[in-house]
Formats: sequence, structure tokens, C-alpha cells
Amino acid sequence: MRATAALLVLLAACATSDSIEKQSAKLGGYAYEAPASWHGADTREPRSVTTSWAPSAEDNAHKESLVVIRTQLDPALAKAGVPEVERLLIAAQRELPHLHLAGATTKFVTDKGLTALRLDSEFVPPGLTATYHRTHVALLDGTTLIHLIYTTTDLSTEGQALVLVLQSIHRGEG
Repeated sequence: MRATAALLVLLAACATSDSIEKQSAKLGGYAYEAPASWHGADTREPRSVTTSWAPSAEDNAHKESLVVIRTQLDPALAKAGVPEVERLLIAAQRELPHLHLAGATTKFVTDKGLTALRLDSEFVPPGLTATYHRTHVALLDGTTLIHLIYTTTDLSTEGQALVLVLQSIHRGEG
């Protein structure tokens, strides 16, 4: 039931993502749009580039965040393809404390032609009592893997930031 509700919220957000103000963003050879009112912070590691997005603290009562990670796949993992990435996606979610997977992994193709795997879950962070909702989307583009990890305490807010990035992310600079 929760997976159905999350999907309905995401579909509703698709219809409204055109109405929010946008800013252009880049991440390791990929370009996308993010909400104009959100702030991004970049980090670089030897094998990955990350941008963490969130509204300002005073505008973030529902603890929303969106993390975009670009990494290069190990050649063996790239060769193994979608089934292995799906297995690892599920395994990664199992590391969340007090986890409840909210349905099966959904496979689809983005508007820009990237293969995508989506997994919704709920968890309670250590030391907290609030349940957080997480949508983790893994985008595959050859040997590149891009993670979109959206987290919120309120499912009714889910969608706009995640959908905006998901609809717009593509290889290139703009």
C-alpha cells in the first residue's frame, strides 16, 4: 500500500515539477536541474563526485534532502549489468536502521534514456523516533552509475526535487 501511495505521489509530482523554479547543476560530465530554492554542496572522492541538496533549515520542516552521486562502475560490475546493480541497491538499503522496504525494485527508462532502478524504503535513524522515507534511484549509463537518494519525513512532500532531477539529468554540460 505504501509503495502504491509513494508512486501516486511521484506521479502527481511529475505534473507539478514544471511549475517550480529551477537552477542548473553539473556533476562529473552530467547536467541536470535542481530546485532554485535548494542549496547544494559538492564533495569529491577518488572514484565519485557528490552533490548534497536541501532547502534552507528554516524551510525544511520535513527534513528533505537529495543526494546525487556519480561514480564509475568496476568493469566486472558494469558487465554484470542491471541484475547485479539491483542486488547491490537492495543490499545497500538493508544497512539502514529499522528498515522497511516499501515494495519491489522498479525498473524504467528516464526521459533522457538512462536505465533506472528505483527502491523505496522507510527507516528510523539512530537516536530518533521519526520515520524517514527514502527513495533511492540508481541510473546506469554504460560504466557510469548515478545515485539519486531522496529522503523526507513526510511522503506528501516527496516528488518535486527528485522528479526534477530525474526528468532532466543527462550526459553533457547543459
